[in-house]
Amino acid sequence: MISNTRLWTGHESRSFKNEAEAIGLKGLKTELMEHQKNAFIKLKDIQACALFMDMGTGKTRTTLEFIQYRKKSNKIKNVLWICPINTKKNLEKDIKKHSFFCIADIEKYGNEDICVVGIESISRSDRIYNMVYCFAKKYKNDFMLVVDESHMIKNRKAKRTERIINISKFAKYKLILTGTPITNGVWDLYTQMYILHPGILGYKSFYDFAKRHLEYSKKYPGMIIGSRKIEYITQKINPYIYQVTKKECLDLPLKNYQNRYLYMSKEQRKIYNSVKEYFLNKINLEEFDSFIIFNMIGYLHRICSGYIDATFIDYDPLKEQEMITRFQFKTNDKAKAVVQELNHMPPDAKKIIWYRYNSDLELLQEVLQENHIVLSGKIKQKKREESIDHFINGDINIALININIGGTGLNLQKSNYMIYYNNTYDYTKRTQSEDRVYKIGQDKNVHIIDILYHSSVDERIDYSIRKKSSLIRDLRERINEIKDNEEEIKKFKETILNEW
Repeated sequence: MISNTRLWTGHESRSFKNEAEAIGLKGLKTELMEHQKNAFIKLKDIQACALFMDMGTGKTRTTLEFIQYRKKSNKIKNVLWICPINTKKNLEKDIKKHSFFCIADIEKYGNEDICVVGIESISRSDRIYNMVYCFAKKYKNDFMLVVDESHMIKNRKAKRTERIINISKFAKYKLILTGTPITNGVWDLYTQMYILHPGILGYKSFYDFAKRHLEYSKKYPGMIIGSRKIEYITQKINPYIYQVTKKECLDLPLKNYQNRYLYMSKEQRKIYNSVKEYFLNKINLEEFDSFIIFNMIGYLHRICSGYIDATFIDYDPLKEQEMITRFQFKTNDKAKAVVQELNHMPPDAKKIIWYRYNSDLELLQEVLQENHIVLSGKIKQKKREESIDHFINGDINIALININIGGTGLNLQKSNYMIYYNNTYDYTKRTQSEDRVYKIGQDKNVHIIDILYHSSVDERIDYSIRKKSSLIRDLRERINEIKDNEEEIKKFKETILNEW
């Protein structure tokens, strides 16, 4: 399987200045950077295309160039821009920064240049979806559809995907934007390309695509274990995409990584080992269930994060009764380590602390004395925006951000210090969170610290991320290799028991 496979490496050599003068481009407030010009020149006359540009390389500014060109050429009247809800505010700011276009939310839309709607709203609200559908039907063949962060619609069975496909059929021009088109495997591309046009890949259905390009587990129906003929897919999509990384196009300051290691107390190690043994004892050598391992990882990660309170009920057929097992533990050692790191940083520097679980936030707030803002799933969008503004422009210098909700849509270049209280299993989410500060506008070296427990799942997750993978994916591949070999399964169990 592949993660972020390079899909296109060429650059156009024609003069952007001559092209721009020929079509009379005027009216935008800012100039394009060289890589943005390359994207425009390659794709400007293609009706369905994709910008697979790293976060922070200016996808929004490039998109505005397409809009300007097509409006001036009378090819479109307006734009429907679909994006994650938490990015709408930043999108509005970016559009006003770079252009004179008028922008309005779908619920307030009159006759503005750009109509914006949240991806999540399209699936959650029938009312919002009907408004968007009516917009698309009213302006049929006269509007341009932009789907921002298109990797969020890779699940072909999701309601949001079905609805966006229905809307896309009315659009004359279509553009999808993402820095991470592939997060799980090449199959992530199918729906994204289908929204642009079914003819790009040339398959009438996902079944036809899967039959040629995917390998499935014989033991677990529906589980994808590999892919093939990737070159064919690359050749088919190349004419319709522009891809560039930050390393290729931006002269950004250095990123400095540092790991801070902690050692578990005797009590913590005892609980940690007990949870390992509990789950490993559940493994059936004749029928290896990978979900046992994945559940185990989740609980071990919580112990490393400082808090677990879990009760398990199992049936003992010999005693013919239920057996109750409970694991309880709490420590703020990791939170204290975060505070120690903060004390070594410049007092007036903006610092971001990434966390994952609600219990992480509670442990951090128990020991953190300084004023701080919090971004979590429990806080409403308007309050989040107010907190972000206070962090960026006010006198609060610490932000505690849940990595599951803050990894996209935030422009935090004023900060150049980040601490990961714990980590996500997903390499894509990790890079997205780092890119909140590492993008156009960052002029200082970025310092990133991971707080890790020695000889634990923390180190395993960190290792997978450093090699641009994910622990879950690595384990799934390993389990598929050994699932029918009892001796290998025994060795696998021993490795986890003795080395994790």
